[in-house]
Amino acid sequence: MSLDGEVMRIDRLVRLDDGGVDTWWVLDYKLNHRPETLAAYHAQLAAYRAAVQRAQPGARVRSAFIAGDGRLVESG
Repeated sequence: MSLDGEVMRIDRLVRLDDGGVDTWWVLDYKLNHRPETLAAYHAQLAAYRAAVQRAQPGARVRSAFIAGDGRLVESG
């Protein structure tokens, strides 16, 4: 996937049909046990989310980190 010419490698992209409304989850694996504390990680995930939103207009796009300790941490 790309955004403004920058190639992005999303770790996992999941599409769910939520009663006729597509919901896309952008999931980013991070070994750091507290990825939600690092601004650079949030910026990266926001860019991934923006790329998916641009590719899937009208769809709901959510994003989260999957931390090294197994937690799902929603971002944005």
